[in-house]
Amino acid sequence: MKQDVIVPSMLKKDDEYWYPDGNLIVIAKDTQFEVFKGILAVHSPVFASMFTLPQPPDAESIDGCAVVHLNDDPKDLREIFRLLIPRSNMVYVTHSTQIQK
Repeated sequence: MKQDVIVPSMLKKDDEYWYPDGNLIVIAKDTQFEVFKGILAVHSPVFASMFTLPQPPDAESIDGCAVVHLNDDPKDLREIFRLLIPRSNMVYVTHSTQIQK
């Protein structure tokens, strides 16, 4: 199965989950998320176990940050990050949310 190759210049930074002081870049399709390994590891056993795997000396990095490629849709990954790394200045409305007056 042939995978599309995306060069870094084709990647866009996510507007909501791009922390300039982050230490992990997660790439989903054409979108980069810069987040924090520690926060993901505390809240997700999947990420926690992923971070325990030894990395080769020539492991991919961008601006000194480790890089993880996921096959998830960026929209789905953003929803996961909203659960794991909520932002206090954001209001999330879902289909089941009812606003009380």
